[in-house]
Amino acid sequence: MSDQKIATQAGLDDLNFALAQLSDNTAEHLNASLTKAHGINIEPGYVDGDGNDRTVYQDAAGVQVGTKMVRLVIDNTLYYAPANSTSQPGKELTTGIITDAESASAVNASIDAKSWITDFVTSEIEDAENITNDVIVPHTRLNHDEVHGNFTVVNQPGYNEIGTVVGSKQAQIVVGGRVYRIPIDPRIGGPDQPPRGVSIPPLLKWDIGSGASNTVNYTFTVNALGTAPLTYAWEYYENSAWNAITPNASPQNLNLPVQWGGTMSITWTSASSADFTINSVSPDDNTGWRTTYLRVTVTNSGGSTLSNILTVQARDRTGCWICSEVDAVKRLSDEEIKLLLHFKLYCLEHHKRLAGFYLRDCDDLTERMKAANIDWSIFVGFEMALLNLIRANQLEAAYIMYRDVVLSQFALYYPDCNKPSYRKAIKERDEDPNRIRELPEHPLSRSALFAQRPQEQ
Repeated sequence: MSDQKIATQAGLDDLNFALAQLSDNTAEHLNASLTKAHGINIEPGYVDGDGNDRTVYQDAAGVQVGTKMVRLVIDNTLYYAPANSTSQPGKELTTGIITDAESASAVNASIDAKSWITDFVTSEIEDAENITNDVIVPHTRLNHDEVHGNFTVVNQPGYNEIGTVVGSKQAQIVVGGRVYRIPIDPRIGGPDQPPRGVSIPPLLKWDIGSGASNTVNYTFTVNALGTAPLTYAWEYYENSAWNAITPNASPQNLNLPVQWGGTMSITWTSASSADFTINSVSPDDNTGWRTTYLRVTVTNSGGSTLSNILTVQARDRTGCWICSEVDAVKRLSDEEIKLLLHFKLYCLEHHKRLAGFYLRDCDDLTERMKAANIDWSIFVGFEMALLNLIRANQLEAAYIMYRDVVLSQFALYYPDCNKPSYRKAIKERDEDPNRIRELPEHPLSRSALFAQRPQEQ
């Protein structure tokens, strides 16, 4: 009789249990979802602290790709890829193998108390357990590329059919002898989305004549999408170059001498603020529109995008404060505006010390005249007489007329003015032998301009 090894019932139980575990783990690896093997999982994602929705996979243009997001581990690095769920049948997720508890119960039910004759010994039971513990389980816990070797990363972006980046890298996999590439990205939710849809108003235009204030207080917000946070860098065009604007919580003046000829006050609080406010526009007087330009660059982790150019136009239709108010009654022609500009330049050149007071520093007087509900039409005759003198190139006579009319209105509506420049203007007038006298032939003598003026000595 050849040597036979005797196995007890307990030994057969151990054998069946070890074989059941080996079968179960092998089936799990071969037949079940890859979620249980090599770290390939569905990633639920989240909404991050900056408000970015990372619960779905989106391409660089913000378009959702696929219905699911899959996590892969390649070269010990986490990557994410878009995927679609499907109702089509795939490999059965259940193994069809009885569980460990059921295995032991089935063994006990089928074995009687007799001893069996078998060539199987305790060492074989240990070998079966070792296959599970030392081979199958460690194999399952390794990343896919570590054990099967057909996943590699290609450092090239993956694009869709219209050229949008779907993944900053590609996973290369060999299936059935063919090479496939899947767009992947190390960022949950897909690649960073560079700023897109960046736009600002194309044109802002103010006519500050007709007695209008230079204050506009116009706020607009930059339109921009992309991965948050976004930062903003503003520039204005001056001296044939783009110049950076430094963020400041307080209003600041942009000096625009070439294109504008004056200043524009703006408020832009910080590089993280999409709001931009134009507080006031103060172009030099001109025969037409003054123009300058603004633009903004929006930046985030995905890159930078330059906006369209905002054209800002403004004009001060008249050369002096009083004419601005009269312009609301009788609109000036371009030719008349040009004459007033010519007159202003003459005053600045020949009466520089007081020209600023006459032409610009009489806002308080204007407010008092408005409060008195003055009829600005009474100045139309004065304005026409002033223009006629300028046309005749009698600029000094025009200056004297303008000076004396302004001072007459101070006497009527603002006699308590304590500006030093006002006192200097009074002194100049009183010492000027050519000052206006209310002679019958003078065009202003029959108007209301001097109705309350003190009698000349």
